[in-house]
Amino acid sequence: MASDILKKIIEQKIDIFAGTFGEDASNIFTRDKKLFHPLEYGMYKERCIKELLSFVSSKSVGISDGFLITSKNSVSTQCDIVMYDKDTIPLIDNGIAHFYPVEIVKGIGEVKSTLNKVEFTKALVKLARNKLLYQERKGRLKSEERRFSENSEIFSFLVCNKLSFDITKIDFDEVYNEISDVKCRHNVVLSLQDGILTYTLNFSELPTKQKEHFINMGGDIKANPVIWNYPHHTEEDEFYKCCNNFIKINYDDKYKHIIHFLIIIKALLEEGYEYDFDFVEYLTNDKVKIFS
Repeated sequence: MASDILKKIIEQKIDIFAGTFGEDASNIFTRDKKLFHPLEYGMYKERCIKELLSFVSSKSVGISDGFLITSKNSVSTQCDIVMYDKDTIPLIDNGIAHFYPVEIVKGIGEVKSTLNKVEFTKALVKLARNKLLYQERKGRLKSEERRFSENSEIFSFLVCNKLSFDITKIDFDEVYNEISDVKCRHNVVLSLQDGILTYTLNFSELPTKQKEHFINMGGDIKANPVIWNYPHHTEEDEFYKCCNNFIKINYDDKYKHIIHFLIIIKALLEEGYEYDFDFVEYLTNDKVKIFS
């Protein structure tokens, strides 16, 4: 049973978001059909999505922008959105940009307007390259609670106003041909005017050990496929690649896909592993033992 009051409040917030992110924002920053102050326009959209994301984030989650860094001296390109554990360390700021040790980062996102196929591909590849840095985490897990392998990854998402192509005809193996690791693909894509791109997990297609474990837990492999918040499912040392699933906007319930997006982000925040940040790892060279 849903709460009509809470749903109404959320929908009011989404209504404001959709207006400011979409047509209203375009009108504010457009003169004589030409966009002026493109930087401010981009920052305006980012503020809109940050405010929306705050509705499903706990007080311990910071939402900002900047660069990911690792103890191996790797640096990401700039991320429009960085969701991070703000209780671990103070924000690292050099007066120009924000930097986040990869251990405290939960998710990253890109915010765009209308995208064609080339721009869409470029945005997803950028996300994937930045997401790849999660593999350089060196902090200890805060909890040893058993979860799936995918819960150890940084999640990534793309939010745009509209897609100028048919997303159902996209070959994502072609989109990600430069990045072979499926784990680094996006978790969810939200297009305000088109719908939401997620994944599905089909129980009957699971690898042998995963299927046996699912049955032993009382599951029915004949059950309908379920929405999965990750591009893969890895368990029992077996890898399963999930299928893309585009859910088209329902104009009779025009904000349903946005609510669905928020539910996925909330789940990703809650499911992800948390890591300790080791300050020493970032300040010392493995070859130099300063405490010997």
